[in-house]
Amino acid sequence: MRKARLFIIGLLATVLLAGCQKKNTFTDSDKVDQKHIFQFYKAIYDAGSGKMAVTAVFHMNHRSGEKLHLTEPSKVIVNGQEMEINDQGDYTSSIGKYIQTLPFEYTNNNSQQFKNSIITNTIAFKQENITLNKNKTTHIAIKAEPFMESESVSCTLTKKDETVELDFDFENGRLTVTPDMLDPVQPGEYTARLVRKNYSSRLKGLDRGGEWESQYVSPSKKITIE
Repeated sequence: MRKARLFIIGLLATVLLAGCQKKNTFTDSDKVDQKHIFQFYKAIYDAGSGKMAVTAVFHMNHRSGEKLHLTEPSKVIVNGQEMEINDQGDYTSSIGKYIQTLPFEYTNNNSQQFKNSIITNTIAFKQENITLNKNKTTHIAIKAEPFMESESVSCTLTKKDETVELDFDFENGRLTVTPDMLDPVQPGEYTARLVRKNYSSRLKGLDRGGEWESQYVSPSKKITIE
């Protein structure tokens, strides 16, 4: 009887503690110097689902600074749609199509407006029946717009519960895969997706400015590693 009683008391304490846990709290943007607000924007387009996941976050001073909750008249709009904050302090939106140049409009608490755009460039495999050899350099043909200096390409290889991400070199419309790049990969057949990444720290804003990142995740292809 005593054991059952202790169990019930312990269970009630766990429930009460869970109910008392505080939700994430963020500083209201009207409580800080507007010059100290750092903007961050991110867009990820998944060619498999045809959707673009968009995030905007506002920090104090820098990327790792305290997150801010935008209070009126402050707001952020992406592609004409006002974004909403989630429990993590991120403003999010989902767009059901690919937009290469995605416009953001941020209004601060002094009613100053700053318009910026994220550039997300496409990429896809251009060939079928791709085989990579762990003992020699291989080239993979791709379809893509010309690369900017700020861009990079990686490839995600998936086989059952195994996932490996490799960084590839690229030039003249093809990716170069050297034996050392394949060192962490076991032979076999994988599902592969290319990820084209872009970045910029040139944002319109006040003193702290900001950054943006983008990713274009290609349709999948089968790749054999020998």
